Amino acid sequence: MIIVSAGDVVSEGASVEESSGLMGVTVVSTVTSRSSSGVSSTSSMGFGESCRMPSTSSSCSSCSSSQSQRLCDELSSDYELRRLCPSDFIAVKRICSEAFPIEYPDNWYDDVVGGKLLSYGLFHQRTELTSVIVAEIKPLCQCNVEDRDIYTDQNARVIYILSLAVDARFRRKGIATMLLNYLIDFVAAQEFPQPKVIYLHVLNKNHSAINFYRRNGFRYHTTLLNYYRIGNIYYDGLTYVLYINGTRPPWSLYEMCSLVSSFLCFPLRYLFKLKFIFQ
Repeated sequence: MIIVSAGDVVSEGASVEESSGLMGVTVVSTVTSRSSSGVSSTSSMGFGESCRMPSTSSSCSSCSSSQSQRLCDELSSDYELRRLCPSDFIAVKRICSEAFPIEYPDNWYDDVVGGKLLSYGLFHQRTELTSVIVAEIKPLCQCNVEDRDIYTDQNARVIYILSLAVDARFRRKGIATMLLNYLIDFVAAQEFPQPKVIYLHVLNKNHSAINFYRRNGFRYHTTLLNYYRIGNIYYDGLTYVLYINGTRPPWSLYEMCSLVSSFLCFPLRYLFKLKFIFQ
């Protein structure tokens, strides 16, 4: 359950307002870290060719990647996409505090900028942070119990989106979509074994975030009753899922019944056709 201070409105998993797109971005990348966070909150990313990005320490400096080619078609050269690092702490906290009613503890921000999570930021003029996306990769069996039915293989690696936030001054430029696409394409190309599912949670009343994820291919999976508490009021959370790398959702009860029905009825249909053929 997520508990939020009184009077706040949960916008977990998205601070997204999209429309037009910027054009071309420089991508600098670092090592992909794997870990888990103690804070439950969500969001997503994609873009780029398949290439191994250079590993570095948690410092801000790193090498550019050929993955920037496609991104250069999306954002201007005034923008740079790179892993977040400790010197970004204050800027990340400012953006998340403005975007979400949830007050994250400082140790969560330490994980975000310290390399313990998949954390990327888009910078304007190389210094001004415009947006962040935070996610983690782990086996499905290590996820919360209520999320383990999103895929059948409990040992499969999945991506849980923790946060996607865009500074209000830079919204409606296609930045959230670009970050989401970067996450999807980057992890699909770089991680091994490849993740099978990307998922997130969102407040059931956060219609803008829900519509954003739907437009980007996420599908509704389930409703988590009383998942959020805002003040003394409980609200439901929704789980949205994107299946990647050739996977598909688990069979629904309707699909299973349809398959069994088709299998059982096939001999009858075949005999019925033979009856007319030999008349």
